Amino acid sequence: MKEQQTEPVTAADRPLEVTPNNMKYGAIEGVEKPISRIICGTHTFYTLPDASVVYDPFFEMGGNCFDTSHVYGGSVCERILAQWIH
Repeated sequence: MKEQQTEPVTAADRPLEVTPNNMKYGAIEGVEKPISRIICGTHTFYTLPDASVVYDPFFEMGGNCFDTSHVYGGSVCERILAQWIH
């Protein structure tokens, strides 16, 4: 019987890790965490593998802000982002 995977899998087939980087951050009043000044769009990714190829390196470079909208694929993009975050 095959063991169930407990670690999150990424496009690189390994857990994600934020690496030392030059990401610039800003502040939004009422939000404790610094927000990356570079924002990753979600409107062109309709599958988790496609999204992971972009989201994984964005996160590892210090990115933590994503642009979403209910009009991006009829909320499909938000569901894909939620799967990736999970």
